This record gives sequence, C-alpha cells and structure tokens, in this order.
Amino acid sequence: MRVFRITKPKWAGKLNGSGIPARWNKAGRRMLYTSSSLASALLEILVHIKRDQVPDYVWLAAEVPDHLIESSGLTEAPPDPYSAEIGTRWLETPGKVAFGVTSVIVPEQNILLNPDHIDFIKIRWDDPVKLKVDPRLLQIP
Repeated sequence: MRVFRITKPKWAGKLNGSGIPARWNKAGRRMLYTSSSLASALLEILVHIKRDQVPDYVWLAAEVPDHLIESSGLTEAPPDPYSAEIGTRWLETPGKVAFGVTSVIVPEQNILLNPDHIDFIKIRWDDPVKLKVDPRLLQIP
C-alpha cells in the first residue's frame, strides 16, 4: 500500500516518531502517522495548523507491503482518549509494523507505523517533495 506523510522539512529524514501524545498514541510512545492518499494527509494536517503554515511543509510517500498491515477493524474512530489506548496497546503488542485505522475527518484510511518494529526497515520511502497547494486554500476568509 502506498502511504503519504506530511511534515516539516527538518523532520522529513527522521522517521522515528516523536513520542508526543496524539490521537492514536500516549506520551512517550513513538508512532508515525500516514494516510492512504496525499489529499487525506493534507486534511489531517490542516485541522492542526494555521493555513499560512502550509508552505513550510514537505510530503513523502512510502510503500508498505500489504502483508505488514494489520486492520483495526474499526469503521469509525473512537473518541479520545480511547483511541490513544487502542493505538498504544497495538504498539505494545507483538504484531505487524502498520496499523490501519479510519480517519476522523473523511472516510479514508490512516496507516499508523511503528518505527521500533523490526519490519520497519522493509518500508521504502521516497525523497521528500515540497508541498504545493492552490494559493486560494491559504486565503483566510
């Protein structure tokens, strides 16, 4: 499966996760968030930043072998903090390197990656590309 990640340029080469708590992980648990399309990755970023920050980002694509992805089986994302409990439990349980969860924003898949998993090296990342969006998106009404 092709996955997409949007990040600041300084973090593009650091594929280890920050451990900062987020929707699917508790504090101290490292996880990389990716999406099933570049468009859904952009939507996931836009809900967390100011529009004028968009030009400061890059995107990366990666190929995650399908047999290394575990499905959460969820049809909709559970509320916080329960989602962080699910994701953290997945990180702590031996299994696959990738975990498919539903997006809260649109009915698409987000793929969570465990950078500490032995199979993480099997994920092939493309070089970062400067994120370019229609300037009208950046206009604040």
